[in-house]
Amino acid sequence: MLKVKLLKFYPIQFVLILIILNSCDTKQSYTVTDWQKDNLSDKVEMIKTTIYSVLNENDTFFRGELIRHYEEYYNSMGLKTKIVKYYSGGSLNQKEFYYYNNKGFIKTKMVYTPNDKLRFRVEHIYDKYGKEIEVIYYNFNNIITNRIINSFDKNHNKVEEVSYIHADSLAYRKVFFYDGSNKIEEQIFNDDVELRHYTKYTYDSNGKETKLTYFNPDNTANMIIKYFYDKHQNLSDEVFYRPDSLIARWNYEYTYDNRGNWISKIRIMNHNGLDMFERDIKYYN
Repeated sequence: MLKVKLLKFYPIQFVLILIILNSCDTKQSYTVTDWQKDNLSDKVEMIKTTIYSVLNENDTFFRGELIRHYEEYYNSMGLKTKIVKYYSGGSLNQKEFYYYNNKGFIKTKMVYTPNDKLRFRVEHIYDKYGKEIEVIYYNFNNIITNRIINSFDKNHNKVEEVSYIHADSLAYRKVFFYDGSNKIEEQIFNDDVELRHYTKYTYDSNGKETKLTYFNPDNTANMIIKYFYDKHQNLSDEVFYRPDSLIARWNYEYTYDNRGNWISKIRIMNHNGLDMFERDIKYYN
């Protein structure tokens, strides 16, 4: 993504919150569903997302070449069960399956090649409060390639994340600080003492991130990102700054269906179209 290219460092952001049910739907209700996490309205069964390049003619944007597409499947309780990814030519890239415990927390993620050979799997372990205390990555030979250990405070906020390569070689250590339940600062260390960089967060009344500020180890600001949202709480603008100058502005133009979910999104940078996302959404009856 452009964010990473603009930074002098690489802020590691793991987005590991994909959840599914084991084999059957249950009547249990979950506190947070993937419908909510993906900001979806109504009961979505499947979304096919197709990504295109964008042609710009006289400030009007048109669909360009196909880049790739993928499909996301949800069960009737709102938990994501499968993602299928394709190459631009339409051939299958990989299949991802998600399995959950009886509380709706992700237990296992399995990723397969087009010919159904295992690429890797991810196991998630929780404490008695449902907090994710460990994530373990295994390759197709069942060898650990990465291991993440999390620690929590008495309020069940995650206060530390330690990542290891091959289970025992330290990759990084993150420390988190909170204002209530909102994370307001994240520090990343190369080891126990050497600070790599840190990030401060600001939120709006809906709990949406409105500002990220990245700092170097010497406490000088490296980059600032501001976020703005539309009435559907989807991202409408991202503005990137250096401490003394504007870097870039991303805008998002949406078209919505009659259930309040976007079916077309155009990403624009400095008035030039970057890419176009189109979604075909299937709902449960």
